[in-house]
Amino acid sequence: MDLEKLFYPKSIAVVGASPNLASGRMPYYQHLKNSGYKGRLYPVNPSYQEIEGAKVYPSLDAIPDDLDLVIVTVPLKIVLETFKAAINNKSEARRS
Repeated sequence: MDLEKLFYPKSIAVVGASPNLASGRMPYYQHLKNSGYKGRLYPVNPSYQEIEGAKVYPSLDAIPDDLDLVIVTVPLKIVLETFKAAINNKSEARRS
């Protein structure tokens, strides 16, 4: 099993990213951005257009690139559909 993409991802989507740091959720997007992550970073949340000057994508399907890692911080009721979208992203990337 190749764990390269898990430990050294070139692209990360953070589903549930929010500009509201007091929301009670871990601000993964801000941590990655501020820690000097050098890869492509995609905040995903249909409720926002922009976070800290970065375009926010409404869904994983809207991201134009393939993803190495998806961090999911969403309410339980939409976790399954989010995982399915992440799997579809990988399936689409393999077909390209």
